[in-house]
Amino acid sequence: MIIPGGANRNQRNGFFTGLIGNRKLSGNICEVLVGDPRGIRWIPQRGIMDKTNFYPIPVGFAKNGLPLYFAKANIGGNVCASALSEYFSGGALCLINGKISIPTKYYVLSYGP
Repeated sequence: MIIPGGANRNQRNGFFTGLIGNRKLSGNICEVLVGDPRGIRWIPQRGIMDKTNFYPIPVGFAKNGLPLYFAKANIGGNVCASALSEYFSGGALCLINGKISIPTKYYVLSYGP
């Protein structure tokens, strides 16, 4: 599960803080995406991800070994961060206030200008 949040070594309850629904989580283990922002871009998508014309950045692997990518969407004024695979039937799956939503439009983090 991808949990967007912030990392800071000076936080009291671990160095990572994120939100799931309305619940705040803290921890000591996380992965942080770093790099030159000029080398990445957000690619708009609808429905099942079609990576024909871009190369999405892998962020992990599903239990079945297939790669997962990072997606974001705006649902009802909330920004949703989600794991995504080209094999997910509806595209990106977002958890907003405890409910799964499938956005009509989402963005995939990709390499390149």
